Amino acid sequence: MTSAHSQGIIEAALDCIIAMDEHGIVREFNPAAVRTFGYTREEAIGRRLGDLIVPPSLRDAHEHGFRRYLATGKTEVLGRRIELTAMRSDGSLLPVELAISRLEDGGGNRFVGFIRDLTELRDAELLYRTVIEHLPLAAYRNTANDQPATLYMSPQIEDMLGYPAEAWLGGADNGFYASVVHPGDLEHANATCAAARAAGVPFRLEYRMLHRDGTVVWVLDQSTIVRDESGAPLFAQGFLLDVTEQKRLEEQLRQSQKMEAIGQLAGGVAHDFNNMLTAISGYADLLAHSFDADDPRVDDVEQIRKAAGHAAALTRQLLAFGRKQMLRPQRLEVNDVVRDLEKMLARTIGGEVELQLSLADGLAPVETDPDQLVQVILNIALNGRDAMPGGGLLRLATVSVESGGDRYVAVEVTDTGTGIDEHVRNRLFEPFFTTKDQGKGTGLGLATAYGVVSQSGGRIEVETALGEGSTFRVLLPAAA
Repeated sequence: MTSAHSQGIIEAALDCIIAMDEHGIVREFNPAAVRTFGYTREEAIGRRLGDLIVPPSLRDAHEHGFRRYLATGKTEVLGRRIELTAMRSDGSLLPVELAISRLEDGGGNRFVGFIRDLTELRDAELLYRTVIEHLPLAAYRNTANDQPATLYMSPQIEDMLGYPAEAWLGGADNGFYASVVHPGDLEHANATCAAARAAGVPFRLEYRMLHRDGTVVWVLDQSTIVRDESGAPLFAQGFLLDVTEQKRLEEQLRQSQKMEAIGQLAGGVAHDFNNMLTAISGYADLLAHSFDADDPRVDDVEQIRKAAGHAAALTRQLLAFGRKQMLRPQRLEVNDVVRDLEKMLARTIGGEVELQLSLADGLAPVETDPDQLVQVILNIALNGRDAMPGGGLLRLATVSVESGGDRYVAVEVTDTGTGIDEHVRNRLFEPFFTTKDQGKGTGLGLATAYGVVSQSGGRIEVETALGEGSTFRVLLPAAA
């Protein structure tokens, strides 16, 4: 390449090109350097580079490094790209990237410095961080290769999962990512991400992660490959959004729809069955009157009548679950209902279980069927007792609750028993579902409670964990 060609390249270069001799005296200062640093070519040539672009606070270190190189031939700068702070002619500072190479032209030690102004890049990075770090999600940037390393994680991740952003940085081989993904979802998440990287396409996946405190957090992980002008991958840009509450609401909706369907079926069957029971009871009465009092068949008829009575009670529970039971709502004080229930409940739960009441003052009245409310509390309390075979504490509390702009009066039944696993919890209010031994439960207690409370315009919430007991919260709308 001719000297004219070389000079043309230097003149047209977008980056600063500054040549200097072995004493650090500038011998070439291209137009890009003129634009960046504010010196004319004539002002720059013949001066020491350190005096031109090195800030005063850094000049001693610059001179020390230059003298060390002249004495030993060793430098930390030669052949490497480094980022540092430079100075313009007006004294303002700017971030730059610097690379220095030695010129081998037989004329002694000469060097050429290639300098790139990083101001726009830093401004763009600052804008990116400002925007990203104010979003209601955690943003990350990974390498785009087969073994992704996390280059950046926004600070929102600490609020979401409890770990600081610095903990996420580095490669997948440190095992951190694997440690915070739920074991049940890790294989699927890794396979989905790997397939997307291999195909060079975006991916969108919901899976579970583990908060630092051990709780499960559902996240939506969405990532895409960012490419340069030629189409080559630069990095993967992704976002993690906490969708735990959305998942809870979706499950609540599915459960509600399922229970509604089952309730309609149960209510319809109960009506028809109740009509048949009425006929059975009627014929049993007629048959009993046709026998003498000392006829041994009278006892057989009485057993028929008792069986019909038990069956009728079962249909009433089904009707309550299906929200078709005729309730007789009254304006009442929940605290009065709980106090009246205390003595009966104390006798029922046995001496190994301690009963404790905590009733809030100033509660608003509610409108519901008092007999059915007693049945609801009793069913839940007896389930709590059964969860404490070795004894424990059963606590009944009342409290005022604001939810969604509405006022409720809540009855909380808390036990210190075995707790409920996730599978059982999802089926708690299904009719005929029970974890008790055969013959010890119909599986309609909580189903009936669900129907009664729903028909009264309320709902039942459950908080439980294996080994940590359970709290059933019956929410009833405050009366106007």
